[in-house]
Amino acid sequence: MRVHPSQLTPGYTLLHDVKGKTNDPIMKQGTILTDLHIKILKSFFDRGSTS
Repeated sequence: MRVHPSQLTPGYTLLHDVKGKTNDPIMKQGTILTDLHIKILKSFFDRGSTS
């Protein structure tokens, strides 16, 4: 399931690895999201959508 970073809430658990353009995960499956994780994902998403 794909979710836009704006829909994330602290306490959510990632069901799958979050990957960018490489095979290396940005965040691993099972990560329980905090405000910092969400901030990082939003930053990554914003940067990726402008390239």
